[in-house]
Amino acid sequence: MSLPPAALRRGQQDQNGRPPGPLPPQTSSFKGWRALNLTDSRLGVDDDELAYLENGMFVGKGIQSVGLYNGAAGASLYPVSIVKQSLACQLTYGVNTIPHPVIICIYEDGTAWMRDLYLDGAVDVQVAPLGTFSASPSRTAITVWQDGPVLILDEVAGYYQWTGTTLTLIDATRRGSTLSVFEGHVWIKTAARTLTYTAPNSFSSFVAGEGAGSFRITDEAFQGAVVEVFSTVEQLWILGVAAIDALGNVATSGGVTTFSVTNALTSLGTAFGDSVYGYFRALTFATGYSIHSLLGVTPQKLSGKIDRLFPFLTGAIASGPRAGVVELNGFLVLAFIYQFTHPSTGTISTKLLCFQEGKFFLATTPDLGGNRVLDLVSLTVRSTPELYGIDGGGFIYRIFARATDAVQGTMIVSSKLHDFGEPVTGHQALSLGFDLSAPSTTAIAKLAVTLASEAAAVTRSPDQAFAAAYDAALGTRYALYRANAPMIGQRVGWTFQVLCQYNVTLEAAHLEVSRTGEWETQRAVAVGWDFINATGATIPFTGSGGVAFQWEGVQSP
Repeated sequence: MSLPPAALRRGQQDQNGRPPGPLPPQTSSFKGWRALNLTDSRLGVDDDELAYLENGMFVGKGIQSVGLYNGAAGASLYPVSIVKQSLACQLTYGVNTIPHPVIICIYEDGTAWMRDLYLDGAVDVQVAPLGTFSASPSRTAITVWQDGPVLILDEVAGYYQWTGTTLTLIDATRRGSTLSVFEGHVWIKTAARTLTYTAPNSFSSFVAGEGAGSFRITDEAFQGAVVEVFSTVEQLWILGVAAIDALGNVATSGGVTTFSVTNALTSLGTAFGDSVYGYFRALTFATGYSIHSLLGVTPQKLSGKIDRLFPFLTGAIASGPRAGVVELNGFLVLAFIYQFTHPSTGTISTKLLCFQEGKFFLATTPDLGGNRVLDLVSLTVRSTPELYGIDGGGFIYRIFARATDAVQGTMIVSSKLHDFGEPVTGHQALSLGFDLSAPSTTAIAKLAVTLASEAAAVTRSPDQAFAAAYDAALGTRYALYRANAPMIGQRVGWTFQVLCQYNVTLEAAHLEVSRTGEWETQRAVAVGWDFINATGATIPFTGSGGVAFQWEGVQSP
């Protein structure tokens, strides 16, 4: 007894019990993607989610490329040692009557330097000589008092001030790992669970009769030592590895300072003090397995869609991941810097986890001169927040390009492997399309387009021309990429790549497929086709720019 045809086995018969005829092709369009999802596999993400997104961000219904800086690295601030701690702030000092944007770096060999970026200049000043501050694992913390001086606290060296021209030891006995300025006091961690605070309106007075003092956290809900103190949204947040307290209602009367300390959160905290950052009205921080925010006393997990990434991430410097903010395409983006170890190749690189309006995307770092960026600081220059990277060679430069900068980087966007509503049916991809836009300066963009199934992938690298800006108020050019799609599989997806220098936006993607009627995976293989003339000689083909190419087809077993 022979088995019936596959269509009959699946119960797909018409009213007369016969297998149905071939179905017409169907076209599926995708835009307005909801999120990047790295927690589910490429098979499991939703149709309106992306399986991967790097150097591109969500803008409107499209994905807009984000260019990385590719200008001059400038002079190294300090090439001898690796950065340990850094701060960017606005500092008024010396003969300057207005605040200057400066970056201060403390290095593992105990030295410290400052770079002044006023009017995009680069004036470097040594803050401290070799061996002044401790090396890891001892911690050093930096903050700024109003618009100066800068305050530096070290677990070994003590408590210092830097005026922009002079470094002065305030108190060698005040040693600690974190400090913050809040309500006119400086709050310093001086023991595992003890905070010492200065007199009001002073960064140097520890006289009890003037309103200075100290207190110890005795609440059992706060487990372990204090990791970080951070001032934002009218609270001084005290963070441990498994709890967060909030200090507020600070008042000084008769030389006595009073305040309240309440437990805001238990069972959640951070061991990475440098990851703590204020983002709008929320306190954000990274754990070893996630990124969270605290809005008021309500915690929210931000990284639920990318949690599968965290096992491959570590801090790029000894103090762990650092956070900052940057303006990109009109959005204020929160970024965390990590060292990424590729799970397949073991290759180490630096990645930024970037968060905007509830969505994450990934970004690489410029790594000029082959030096990998290890740390970042957030600095406002001409009213615009920017991110500056500090690399392994001591160079400091912007991570993301301004409109006037040379640009590097590649935007990579990957869809899910779609089943088109028929999860146990094979599909033959017939055509693939992308709707693209770009500014008026982009005439041609080099693309890399990959069509993939669960078993194979085919990549093309076309030069895509953009039409003139007809009837476009903002001078926008458009391109409609359309190509035949040689791919067979139960699942079909795509990856779109374009150099960021073209400033392309992916507006929509389209796939035309037909049903093959087979359950089994079709291991389609791309093969090259040679055309020969009557004498048996191969006929060559060339594309734009005289580049030779070969025609491709698909071979299925």
